[in-house]
Amino acid sequence: MNCSARALRCHVSRLFPAFALLALAGNLAAATLCVAPAGRGGCKSTIAAAVAAASPGDTIEVARGSYTGPVTITKSLSLVAAPGAKPSIDARGKSNGILISGISATPHAGVANVVVSGFDVHGANFEGILVVNASNVTLLDNHVHDNNKSLEPSAATCPDIPAFETSEGMDCGEGIHLMAVDHSSILRNLVENNSGGILISDETGPTTANLVKDNTVRDNGYACGITMASHPAANESGPITALNYGISHNVISHNESYHNGLAIPGAGAGVGIFAPGPGSTNIANVVIGNELHDNGLPGVTMHNHAAVPGAPPVFFNDNVIVDNHIYANAADT
Repeated sequence: MNCSARALRCHVSRLFPAFALLALAGNLAAATLCVAPAGRGGCKSTIAAAVAAASPGDTIEVARGSYTGPVTITKSLSLVAAPGAKPSIDARGKSNGILISGISATPHAGVANVVVSGFDVHGANFEGILVVNASNVTLLDNHVHDNNKSLEPSAATCPDIPAFETSEGMDCGEGIHLMAVDHSSILRNLVENNSGGILISDETGPTTANLVKDNTVRDNGYACGITMASHPAANESGPITALNYGISHNVISHNESYHNGLAIPGAGAGVGIFAPGPGSTNIANVVIGNELHDNGLPGVTMHNHAAVPGAPPVFFNDNVIVDNHIYANAADT
């Protein structure tokens, strides 16, 4: 169905029907495991121990308290805060707070049907939450802040970041990072005081048909609030092809993105859409209904650095920007 600008909201709602809620439904036969400090009440004392004990489809409910990261998830499960709790994952000195990884299946998804909801994630050297080679993941109501601790802003480098993150030297992967992810939802998260906010990229496979909605993304000093950036492939010796990689058909909807990219001149937009090199693909994404203000670049910034003659072409078409409130942003330098 071809959509006019006036019909885009209808199109978006049909593309993502009850997206996050379906992921929470679970299996009637699934078990619920619990985590609590010191293992009280017969619960596991660490989130990692509960993840190791869980079977696919299980739910892990985490009580109030501070837990040490990283938490690595490689199977279908729901990791949720207990009612009324806001458990904290302290990732100081660690690569990530939460890593959801199916990277062994590159360029395809190797893990699916994961929910992470209700956590405070902070202190990681790189991303607070990294999702790589995954499908149908929901990140809901998390507070992701003060990550990217390895960033060296003066040198625009991020020492020791994994080799598969091919273009993260300037931001250490940002607060939340989706790489080679499809049909997933990033909903109602607060993402603040990282180098950048939410990053969507394609180093290890295509990233497509994701929904980023109702998030607050603010005060991330060295990159955009929300970024869709096609990056060089991590595992391919020849040209990147649009069939195996690229960013497409993602929806950025009704987020507030502000005070990003202000630590250095021209560091970040409210929403950035980039295809920066030969073979890059960034097509048919929709940016709709967002509040984008007081950022270090324009509210929505689109860059296409054309390929030199003989190099693979850049695919940078059919992106739609409609019905956003954009104001008080800086110029594109």
